[in-house]
Amino acid sequence: MVSVDHTVRASSGRETAPEDVVDRLLWQDAREILGRHARPRSDGGCDGCGGAWPCHSRRVAEHALAASRRSWREGWTARHDLNSVRAALSFN
Repeated sequence: MVSVDHTVRASSGRETAPEDVVDRLLWQDAREILGRHARPRSDGGCDGCGGAWPCHSRRVAEHALAASRRSWREGWTARHDLNSVRAALSFN
């Protein structure tokens, strides 16, 4: 039999997800990417990647943040989109 600990612990400086969050890992990942792409520069580009504000990474992370509170189906596709952004950023 498998035992699962459903308590949420803040570890390594991560925030604890709000109670209404269904997919806590997706929520944490989205918050991490939003933190990197937090604001526009004075020239209108993203401070994280230089893309036009709001950049693609920020828009995908905003969608993932919202999807983390919805059904697993929406979280599933948002997770795929978020992982695609991470893969693209690793090439830069």
